[in-house]
Amino acid sequence: MPPQIIAKPLANIYKRMKQTLLLTLLFLASVSAKSQKIEIGGEIGLNLSQMEYNGRTSDRTGNLAALFVTDFLISDNFSLAGKIGYIGKGGGDNLDERNTNFDANFGYLSFYISPRLYFLNRNKIHPYFHFSPSLSYLLNGNVNGTDVKNDAEQLDFSLQGGIGLKFDLSQNLIMDLNAGFEHGFSRVISVFPNQLHNRSFPYIGLGIRYVVE
Repeated sequence: MPPQIIAKPLANIYKRMKQTLLLTLLFLASVSAKSQKIEIGGEIGLNLSQMEYNGRTSDRTGNLAALFVTDFLISDNFSLAGKIGYIGKGGGDNLDERNTNFDANFGYLSFYISPRLYFLNRNKIHPYFHFSPSLSYLLNGNVNGTDVKNDAEQLDFSLQGGIGLKFDLSQNLIMDLNAGFEHGFSRVISVFPNQLHNRSFPYIGLGIRYVVE
């Protein structure tokens, strides 16, 4: 295949990623200027994911996530969280009767901007809902041990949401426990020849953040 045929779609992907990053940074910068507080920290997570096609789903597999997190507090009842980092997705056996040994593993660099609505706030405990779109860029992928990164979709557009609890450990230290789902809409890869999509449920994350006032 001529190099220019490969270079053109890669250039388009790179351009889209730059535009998304720029818009994200500008948006977060404008929000931070109006926020009362900014929380900065990290999150580790366990992502139970599966592959789906035509209503069929594979078995779930456990994957790790490691994310850098910021949370911009607009009011006592609303904040805007931004996340960027690595998350693993994929699926295991029983995709259908022809593929009982199916095993898919994908690694993504993922971006999230999640509005959070707080309710029943107490002195040191803050439960919340969150729901938002997400964008993931493929870093690596294999199906049954075969590298499929060059055959897979580079960008995965999803919706994610869930619930969480924030705990005030001290005046400037926050612990965040959250759980939720992620529903992918992009074709991850075609196999025999169905189009596979990412599904995640549940995702469980634990984060620690420092409050900058």
